[in-house]
Amino acid sequence: MIRLFVTLAFLFSFQTATAAEIQWHDWSAATLQKAQQEDKLILLNMSATWCDFCKKMKATTYKDADVLAEIDKNYIAVYADEAEYPELVKRFPKVGRPGTIILNADDEVVIYKNGYLKPQWMLWFLQAVAQEVAAAAK
Repeated sequence: MIRLFVTLAFLFSFQTATAAEIQWHDWSAATLQKAQQEDKLILLNMSATWCDFCKKMKATTYKDADVLAEIDKNYIAVYADEAEYPELVKRFPKVGRPGTIILNADDEVVIYKNGYLKPQWMLWFLQAVAQEVAAAAK
């Protein structure tokens, strides 16, 4: 009986952990307004359909429970495929794919990072940026 309980508890906890996903937003004025209202930063993920590391990052980094929790706490997440948002490609010509851009709610770039970020690296990056922005606001 105890073995059954432990097995069910394990399966339930695994299902709960994997069910969480990032709520991706479109790039829009409404997204900027949401960031202002919620006092959050914008995490802009620049991607492309041809980019293998973009796919890897979406499948690993953006599925990590700690990364998801940090994004939920401090960020509004925007997923932008370069084919759908050519204006962002023009705006950020130095950002590769995948590209991680952090903006404040006034649409100003705080920092950006080119390339694939492992889950732990992404977590540290997001935490450091959020802490630095919060400290600067005081």
